[in-house]
Amino acid sequence: MPKLVRPADQPAVIDAAVSVFGNRGKLAILRYLNHHGPALRADITDATEIATPTLGSHLAELEHAGAVTADLPTDQRRGRSIRYATDPSRLRQLLTVMGSYVFNDDEALGAAQ
Repeated sequence: MPKLVRPADQPAVIDAAVSVFGNRGKLAILRYLNHHGPALRADITDATEIATPTLGSHLAELEHAGAVTADLPTDQRRGRSIRYATDPSRLRQLLTVMGSYVFNDDEALGAAQ
């Protein structure tokens, strides 16, 4: 199978946008959090029916991309309940950047980054 490579003209922020919006499970998490506000993993699991290990991976990736925030820093989470919330401004930025890239709008793409 050929290796997937980022095209030379593709900004790195597109990788974050694809990571955030390129998965049905992550979209379900984002939709739930946007509709219900900050929530615990158990609430998200119950609502989305995403398996707990998968949910953990998705939340970590969404947090790394800046699409989701947690109420505790990573080093303080062990054994504690963490509430997750979306960052609407970051989500809008990623959507704008992706749309600008897809529609070849370099001016808007530069402004959105």
